[in-house]
Amino acid sequence: MSFTSIKQDNIYKEKEIIVWNENNKLKWDYFKGKVPESKYGAITCSTIYSKFESGNFLILNTRACFVKKESWHKDGYSIAYYLNHEQKHFDITEIYARKLRKTLTDTVFKTETIAKKEINRIIRSNNKALNDYQDLYDKETNHSINKENQSLWDKKIDEELKSLSNYTKNIVEIKIN
Repeated sequence: MSFTSIKQDNIYKEKEIIVWNENNKLKWDYFKGKVPESKYGAITCSTIYSKFESGNFLILNTRACFVKKESWHKDGYSIAYYLNHEQKHFDITEIYARKLRKTLTDTVFKTETIAKKEINRIIRSNNKALNDYQDLYDKETNHSINKENQSLWDKKIDEELKSLSNYTKNIVEIKIN
């Protein structure tokens, strides 16, 4: 199970998040949230942070992050198979961070003012698509219980990450015409 959101600024301290990195997979130790009453064994809170940065150009720093204090797992749930399911939620967040970067890289705006307004709209649209995709993933894998579908989704997610490999850089320079 996962929940995601797109924030315009990082409201968490750097030590409370983990930025997505293909070489740093999730560990159960990262799940620091309080375990509530729930039928689920774990929750991954992953989010996309996007922040405008100043300079000679309008740039947007966008990164997929895992939020430690809002992610949790139950005792007895700590096996590698379940951790893989949670990792794939985080990977889906990275897919949508890359999709956002691709859209912004491919778009030319008329003015900086229009760019900021349109980028906020694009972020909201990307956020909705991300949340819908996370829900579909959980539905089709039955929260990892359906092992056959989990395996299919594992491959699908890995292929999507690979297909968007040109958009791994966090910084996107916004094009103004």
